[in-house]
Amino acid sequence: MKTENLHVAVFPIGSIIKLKKDALKRSDGSSEYYKLIWTLVRQKNISKVTLVQKSDWTKLTDDEKIEFDPRSVVYDAYSENGLKTPTGVTNQTQKEVTHYLWEALKDKDQPDFGIGFPAQGFAMINIPNFLPQLRDPSKLCAALNMTVRYAGPIVHYLNMSKIPWYMVATDPRYCEPKFKRRDLANMPKAILAQYNDTAKISSIDEYADDSEESWKEIAVKYTGIEKLNLVNEKIVPPDNNERTNKFAVVAMQSSYGKNNIKDYRYDILKDWVFKYDKEEETKVYGKWAELFTSKYNQFKGFLPPAEIDDLFENTRYTLVIPIRPHWVTSKYAEMLRIGVVPFLHPHYDTQFNVIPKDHFIRVKSPEDFYKKMEYLDANPEKRIKLVKQLQLQLLKGVRKGEFLIDLINVNNIDTGIECAIPYEFNEDVIRIAKTTSLF
Repeated sequence: MKTENLHVAVFPIGSIIKLKKDALKRSDGSSEYYKLIWTLVRQKNISKVTLVQKSDWTKLTDDEKIEFDPRSVVYDAYSENGLKTPTGVTNQTQKEVTHYLWEALKDKDQPDFGIGFPAQGFAMINIPNFLPQLRDPSKLCAALNMTVRYAGPIVHYLNMSKIPWYMVATDPRYCEPKFKRRDLANMPKAILAQYNDTAKISSIDEYADDSEESWKEIAVKYTGIEKLNLVNEKIVPPDNNERTNKFAVVAMQSSYGKNNIKDYRYDILKDWVFKYDKEEETKVYGKWAELFTSKYNQFKGFLPPAEIDDLFENTRYTLVIPIRPHWVTSKYAEMLRIGVVPFLHPHYDTQFNVIPKDHFIRVKSPEDFYKKMEYLDANPEKRIKLVKQLQLQLLKGVRKGEFLIDLINVNNIDTGIECAIPYEFNEDVIRIAKTTSLF
């Protein structure tokens, strides 16, 4: 079991890595990539974290690099090897574009394991002009340029390096129960997700254009990974102020496309919020199409995370609405972090991974929900005690990412990856700022 000098790769498949703080968003996964890398580079026994994806690393100032990576652990595969994402990709150059990353890294020391996030550009076909079309096998499959640039090189790298890796799925849009990734021969050891299931992925059995394709079953495992965004964030006590705002909701539209006239979350809001909010006092924050927002004044639009946090630090309650039935999201943890009581909709966490089935913050109906808020308002000391207990129980180890290292170690044992990370947080500044001579 390797426990020292560990080398970990990180790679969103189909999206870039953002390290500039003002570019991070909770809504697009970029903050999760950031928090994962932030945690890994502060582990004494990890000596190298390779970014196997295009990033804005070179745009960071020396001081920003020291702040993010004090131990000088980050190895940016693109800038270290003079690689640039090609522009003006054509059908003739697509295949070459997917190979250049591996060509630069093939003679380097390879990671002990990797952690990848499926993103928008990760498609059924990521490497163009490689596999035959399903409808007409006499023709080869093409791929969108975005996929070729930001997913194809990663898929080729995984297939060639054969490193063991995990897929982190924090967005159900990119982790369907059954999907095709035809050119991915190196399957993830497990999908670290926000509920338990088995995913079926159709792909080639080996990395060859004449390979058979088959369905593989990959374990989808609840791990608590939804707490990733809480790393390096302060925990706000529920009695920080008077919390004059009773109830608010953060919920994004869950359906996409111009022709969508129904939305799962919208229906919940109608039945649980708008129906009971005759005075239009409740505020709903998030991105929604005008088709929905034009009907209710409670929609207040999208706000950046910092502004949302400021607003909710003065709020007592929220209703956590699932993005899809059964899934856990990060919302309960984000609300708890800032001292809000996160009541859970009946469709949320139906596998009871976060809290037991009969817990007080689970609400069975709108009537049950409003009755519980009234009870806690009549007994504010009970609200404060409840939140503090839940913060202690559910947010343990999030501040410095200990929970993340623990879940990696547990899954390494389960999947046979012969690495363990002894948790030892270290921020010793080894990285040296470059200086420019004035003479």
